[in-house]
Parts: sequence; structure tokens; C-alpha cells
Amino acid sequence: SSDAQGESALLVSVDELRENYLFGLDLTDDDGNPFPDRMMEWYIKAGIDWLEKELDMDLIAKTHTNEIHDHYANDYGRWGYFQLQNYPVIAIDKITFQYPSMTTAVTISDEWIVLEDNGVSGVVQIVPGQGNIADILMIPGALLPMWSGATGRVPAIWHFDYRSGFEPLKAPPDLKHAIGMWASIGVLNIAGDLIVGAGIASK
Repeated sequence: SSDAQGESALLVSVDELRENYLFGLDLTDDDGNPFPDRMMEWYIKAGIDWLEKELDMDLIAKTHTNEIHDHYANDYGRWGYFQLQNYPVIAIDKITFQYPSMTTAVTISDEWIVLEDNGVSGVVQIVPGQGNIADILMIPGALLPMWSGATGRVPAIWHFDYRSGFEPLKAPPDLKHAIGMWASIGVLNIAGDLIVGAGIASK
């Protein structure tokens, strides 16, 4: 679920929905009461959920902790290539690795972390700087062959904490448009029922 709550978590605001998609419509009931903001928020959230499933990606910004990845020698030879499970990536909070024989995890320096395509693809690479950890991680003949073993794979030694999706009201215009169109369907269905009666609104 989203870290934020209420309208502040939405990618399309209630005001944007009213002004850009429902402008000029009399959105009131028979007694003149306006459609509540709560209704608008509900249909916006429904539109976001629908689009997330269609695109198989995060839209509402979420924080993911301790996402586990295996170590593959071939991928690591390509500057620590990792495909994260959720994208677009807003920021990497922490990357650690811990081989089973290690008592504590090693935290990768923020300066070594590279987000490809500004995080859009969810691909992360590790480009180390100077020092002993760089020697251990990247130089063939150090610990890398022992880690990889005969298969070139070590399970579940990499751990990622990161944030993905879009921060409130900062989604690209095309995504916001799809959400706004979807949300309008629900609102207009109710409006149609109030104006001409349920079941005959298509007239």
C-alpha cells in the first residue's frame, strides 16, 4: 500500500479531475448537494489500481525493504547488473551483500550505485571506486570465484532497500490522462443514473 494516505497520495488530484475531465457538468444530486470529494478519490484510486495491473509497475510511490537477489557471476561481471522487481526507481536507499559465512553485511557506497535511465527501467549497476572492498568485489582472482562456485550463482546474498513509483501528483501526463479517463467513468455512471435513472443512462 501507499506510504501516504488520502488525496496527498493520489497521482491525479480531485481538482484536476473536476477541471480537466468533468468541467461544465452539474455534479450534484436531486437536492443540489455536490458529489463528495471522497467519491472522486475512490474512483481515482480505482483508476490507479487498474493501470498498475495493466502496466505491471508501481505508480503510487512505495518503499521496498530487503528485496533479495541472487549473485550471478556473469551479471556481476557486467558491473554488478541487477534488475529490481519494482520500477520506475525513485531512489536507492541502501544496497548490502552478505555471504553466508559473513557475520555482518557490507553496505555498498552510495557513490558506486548507478541507476540506468534515471531509474525508469529498474536496472541498477555497481561501479566501485578505490579501496579494499572494490578489490574484493570486482577483481577476478579475489573472492569472486569462491562466491560463485561451479554454477556461477550464490543465492540470496544481495539486499536492496529502495523507493519506486511516482511521488504524489508527479506522474507523467500520459499516465495521469489514463487515470483521469478511468476515474471519470465511475463518476459519470453515477451522474447518468441521477439524471435519467438507473439502467437507461445510455439514452
